Amino acid sequence: MPIDRSKFRYLVVTGTSFTQNLLTTFLLVGVLGVPPLPAYAISLVTVFLTNFHLVRYWVYPERVADITWARQFVPFLLSSLLFRGAEWIIYAVLVDLGGFFYLGAVVVVQVAFFIVKFLIYDRVIFNPRKRGAS
Repeated sequence: MPIDRSKFRYLVVTGTSFTQNLLTTFLLVGVLGVPPLPAYAISLVTVFLTNFHLVRYWVYPERVADITWARQFVPFLLSSLLFRGAEWIIYAVLVDLGGFFYLGAVVVVQVAFFIVKFLIYDRVIFNPRKRGAS
């Protein structure tokens, strides 16, 4: 069963943001000495705008012609706040309560949310039938 273009591109974007999350968290904690919890929060914020633009214009380029960026940005922002908040809470539990190594916790959290995010982006946020054209 071949993978379609948008799924492949989403996988590439996810890999890019995963790498950015890992590197940013490592640089903040391992090099600059920032505590792991605020470091991961900063890392999550740094990938937000990049992800929006890559998902909107590269993963789903055919879905942007009849819809303004704002009609997709607001739901993307709200979903990102929910996703990032949940990711950070799970990360905090793993690191502070579970004793996980901070980079291992990044891997666990990012992998756990991968499919959920794709389904929300694909079927709701970047779905012109759901968001309405204007």
